[in-house]
This record gives sequence, structure tokens and C-alpha cells, in this order.
Amino acid sequence: MIYKIKDNLGIEYEIKDIKKFASHIFQFHSFGISLHQENGHDFTVNAAFRERISKFLIIEKNENTNKRNIK
Repeated sequence: MIYKIKDNLGIEYEIKDIKKFASHIFQFHSFGISLHQENGHDFTVNAAFRERISKFLIIEKNENTNKRNIK
């Protein structure tokens, strides 16, 4: 699945690897408000941003579970 978010300028950014992206966010931006920079894009990481990434992970997990059940 393709996951997209908007950076601080409102430019859409495609997350290439949601698991890797989320791992970094939760390891280095786990609380408060901070700035995450990636590939020339700036993202303000706050509780709402982390919640959105968490929802992406749930979708990813469900997608992977569905794929395994189909096989």
C-alpha cells in the first residue's frame, strides 16, 4: 500500500517504507513536538502526526494479514 503525508509546506510526500519510517518516528520523535526532516521535506511531529503514522501501521498489518490469509 502507498502511504502519503503532507510536509510542513503542504507538499505531498510518499513514504517508501512505512515500517522503517514509523520506527524512526517512534524512536527519535516519541514525545512532545519535534522536527523530522527527510528527503528535503520537513514534518512537524506531534501527537496527531504520531497517531496518523500509527494508523498507517495498523492498515499495513491488516494488509499483510489479508495477503497471508488469501494464500
